[in-house]
Amino acid sequence: AIRMLEEYAKTHRLQIHDEAMLMFTLSESYKLKGDEENRKRCLLVSSINDLKSPIREYSALRELAVMLYRDGDIDRAYTCIKLCMEDASICNARLRIVEVLDLFPVINDTYQQEKEAQQKKLKVMLCIILALSLCLSAGIYYMYKQMKRLALARRQVVEANDKLKQV
Repeated sequence: AIRMLEEYAKTHRLQIHDEAMLMFTLSESYKLKGDEENRKRCLLVSSINDLKSPIREYSALRELAVMLYRDGDIDRAYTCIKLCMEDASICNARLRIVEVLDLFPVINDTYQQEKEAQQKKLKVMLCIILALSLCLSAGIYYMYKQMKRLALARRQVVEANDKLKQV
């Protein structure tokens, strides 16, 4: 099936939606074969064509979101599943909404947890930067005071030398 579908895709000029369906079918064949890399490639091509097409059936995008989630690419998985959910809601496609609702909470929760962790890291980094800035400011203030003392000491040495020369 894979050989036949790939040959058909190469030899025929297809409409966008037809190519999307063909690539999705090809991705399912790669899934049965266990070839995840080619499956992901086919899902990507199918998703791109689905997005270009006026038909808002995102089977490939939903599958791609699951693959990305399993691979740990939470940001992209969230973007894909959110787009599926938005278009299913706009089109009022109940079956698609139900299909997406199985995945959306899991991906959304993981995405939110990741964003919260990033916010915590950002706050810690901000505190560290603030502490370093305060240390730098204190160091600059200390150097300024030392330079004033040094200038005063130099003036005193010059005055003492002048007095010695006079004596």
